[in-house]
Amino acid sequence: MVVAFPYFYFLYLVFDEMRAHRYVMQFLRVWGIVWNFLCGYKIEVSGRENIPLGSCYIFISNHASSLDAMVWLYANRHLMKGLAKKEISKILVLGYLFRKTCVIVERGNKESRQQSMQALREAAQKNISIIMFPEGTRNITDKPLQPFYDGAFRIAIDLQKPLAPFVMINTGVLMPSTNFFYKPGIVKCIYLNPVSTEGLEEKDMESLKAKVFARMEKAILENDERYINKS
Repeated sequence: MVVAFPYFYFLYLVFDEMRAHRYVMQFLRVWGIVWNFLCGYKIEVSGRENIPLGSCYIFISNHASSLDAMVWLYANRHLMKGLAKKEISKILVLGYLFRKTCVIVERGNKESRQQSMQALREAAQKNISIIMFPEGTRNITDKPLQPFYDGAFRIAIDLQKPLAPFVMINTGVLMPSTNFFYKPGIVKCIYLNPVSTEGLEEKDMESLKAKVFARMEKAILENDERYINKS
C-alpha cells in the first residue's frame, strides 16, 4: 500500500476528488483480489443481487479479524467510504489515504461528530455508500456477534438511507485476532436484504438495531460451521 502512495497522490492531484476516489477504489479492489489469491483465500459471495448498484447504503458488517478489510475489498462493488478515527489519519503516508477515502471522526468531540455527519451527508448525495462495523472492535468471544453500538443506526436514520447487513464467515478462524498466524481457506460473504430506514426517527433506533442484529446473528449461526456443529 505504501508503494502505491505516489499513484494515489497523483490521482487526487490530477482529477477531481470524486473521479480520483473512484479510481482509488478500483485499485483497492484489484489489490484485494490479488492479495486474497496470493494468500490462498477463496471468497464465496452470495446475495449480491439484494444490493443493486447505483444506490447509497449504510453497509454494516461483523468484525472478527484483520482479514475482514481485505475480504470486503474483494466482495464490494459499490463506491464506498469508511469511517475512521482521527488517530489513524495521523499515520505517516497511510494517513493521507485514510483522509481521502474515509470520513474522519474524533470520538468525544461534538464538533468533530457534526462535521463528520455533514461529510456523510455530502457523500450520500453523491451515491457514495458507507461501511461500518457496529461491534466497534474485533469479536474474540465465542458468540456470533458482540452488542452493537448506536453509530451506524443513528447515521442511517439521520440520512434516511437503507442499512445493508453483510456477514463474513470464517475470517476469525483463518486469521485470528489473538496471534499473527494465518492459514488459507474459504471465506463466505453474505449480503442480506437491506433494511429501510424511511420514516424512522431516533426513537426507533433500538428496535432497528435489534432487528438487524437478529438477522445478522441468524445468518452467522446458519452458515458458520462452528455453530452448526454445536447444534
